[in-house]
Amino acid sequence: MSKAGWAYTVVLIGLIVTCVIALMCGVTFYTPTQIWQAFSGQRPAILNNILTFRLSRIIASMVGGGVLAVAGALSQSVFRNRLADPTILGVTSAGDLFILLGGFVLPALPFEKLVLALLGGAVALALLTNRRT
Repeated sequence: MSKAGWAYTVVLIGLIVTCVIALMCGVTFYTPTQIWQAFSGQRPAILNNILTFRLSRIIASMVGGGVLAVAGALSQSVFRNRLADPTILGVTSAGDLFILLGGFVLPALPFEKLVLALLGGAVALALLTNRRT
């Protein structure tokens, strides 16, 4: 097996172990036996708790991590720089600036921080990608 194959195997094992630990931890700790019994249908209350709260938390964090990974890979490929990062490129700082200025001008805007951060990041990204060479 190649180095990449070993790396993917290690990452996959780490992901599975982390998901099992996340299923076990919460307000009430469940043992792996209890989780197995829940998925086999012997403990419906535990299964309801796992499917409602814990599994949704795991899926949301995996999707969020995947989105951040794709965003990082896109910024690195667009700028042809292996160190390209939103903080280095100034996108994060532009979002912070727009949040600060918008707090003075539009203090009662719904979803103010989200909208202004997206707007600031979009302006910074437009300035970065609209260069004439």
